[in-house]
Amino acid sequence: MAQYSGNIIPTMTSNTTPSPIVVSSSTQYSATFAPWKAFDGSFGTHWMTSAGVQGWVKIDLGSQKKLGRYSLSSSTDTPNLPVTANPKNWTLEGSNTGLFSGEQDVLHTVSNEQAWTPGLKRIYDFDNQKSYRYYRINITSNQGYANFMGFAELEMMELIISNKILLSSGDKVYSNKRSESTIIPTMTSNTSPSGRAFCSSFFDNLNSYDAWVAFNRIDDTEGYASGRAAGVSGYLGYEFTSKKVIRKYAIRSMSSSAYLNAMPKDWTFEGSEDGLTWIVLDTQTNQSWSTTNTDKEYIINNFNPYIMYRLNWTSNNGRYYTGFNELKMFDSKLFKINNASEGAFNRYGVDRTQDIYFANKIVQTIDIMDVSNQNGSDKTFEHTIDMSKRRVDKIILG
Repeated sequence: MAQYSGNIIPTMTSNTTPSPIVVSSSTQYSATFAPWKAFDGSFGTHWMTSAGVQGWVKIDLGSQKKLGRYSLSSSTDTPNLPVTANPKNWTLEGSNTGLFSGEQDVLHTVSNEQAWTPGLKRIYDFDNQKSYRYYRINITSNQGYANFMGFAELEMMELIISNKILLSSGDKVYSNKRSESTIIPTMTSNTSPSGRAFCSSFFDNLNSYDAWVAFNRIDDTEGYASGRAAGVSGYLGYEFTSKKVIRKYAIRSMSSSAYLNAMPKDWTFEGSEDGLTWIVLDTQTNQSWSTTNTDKEYIINNFNPYIMYRLNWTSNNGRYYTGFNELKMFDSKLFKINNASEGAFNRYGVDRTQDIYFANKIVQTIDIMDVSNQNGSDKTFEHTIDMSKRRVDKIILG
């Protein structure tokens, strides 16, 4: 799993303080809403355009940095920046000239990001193998507010590369990586945009507590909640459009501590090919949450593809119904890579702190033809692994 630094941007007190950071923007509504306000560490202040729904904020870091994650937050000052003025479509771009006149690289694209609430932070990971001195978030539309656009905070995190492993056989190099984010799409209903969210019951038949809410990627006050009459047992799951080999799942607590006692306590995680016969893939007991908006991850030794997965709980932590914020699922793919360069280690290396699994049933093999490192070093690394200290269930190399 990739590792990231904390926010590398210091708390700004002006567009140029502290040095060497320099912040600029396409426009600003007034000095009160200058671009440095997007880096002052407060959700109560914000940057805002002078007019229109498009604009950009650029930051000069003073030296090249390799980012792999950023966050964007909405303002709590809704009288001055309504939630409908928050960004909807944008790109994150990198440059080493600062001109952004065509030489820049588009590092991440977001389309149709909706359902902002006051003070909401959203985190975005992206695949980046190059260091840049200048970064720009270039926003092309907001949520529908006609007069202006803006946001509260922009944070940037560096990708930390360490403890990576690739396995080789002859002139072939392999990696078997779990996905780093849930492979379930951001759901807006039980069937949109794809697949199907399902549950045994939901609270008072209200859509805001239905199964899809556990897959909307929003830190809700409560999230999914089972029906009143359901008691403390039930299930919630997702049906993919094609079979997946899920190797890890995560359950996320809600944003209000008042509902933490609704979190499941004992459960099984199960897979099915038809929704009738369910195979138990993992069993957990005596689980509890003491903090809000917190993921608990569970790695499972599963090599079989299923089209449906569900969390099937039998008790919770004391509430008369069961609920949680998010259910996430992660798959694994076999990558065949053309070399063991630095770029290959950075992008496809398996974390040495985790067990290495090579499935006896490979659902998807991806041939990687070019992993040259874009920063020019492209070093090749070799390291001998003591297999007596490393668990490998099975390795199949062609």
